[in-house]
Amino acid sequence: MEQQFYCLDLLPIQTLPANQLECICGTLLEIWPSGGVIHADEPMVTGQKFIISVNGSQVEAEIESCQQDRYGFYLAFKVSEPWFPESYQPPYLNVKTTGIVGPTPKTPERRAG
Repeated sequence: MEQQFYCLDLLPIQTLPANQLECICGTLLEIWPSGGVIHADEPMVTGQKFIISVNGSQVEAEIESCQQDRYGFYLAFKVSEPWFPESYQPPYLNVKTTGIVGPTPKTPERRAG
């Protein structure tokens, strides 16, 4: 399993096919070597290909899932070649944990007196 990271970066994305290019921006929220999650204003369908522009180069990606929230759409995608951390690293990056936490510490009981 690939290590996933929370991140934050605004990236230009272009939908395909080339004769219908539309450039929009999306907020990259999660990243791993073979994909990530972008939040965007418009939905995309599973299997739809698009281009992400990073550091002067282009990365081809494909939608794996699209989920709507009240502010837009979470677009989970995959890339054919590893893009992180080799060719791109977002400016804000934090390790994604599994949500497992230790036991809640007990607070000492107060004694009347």
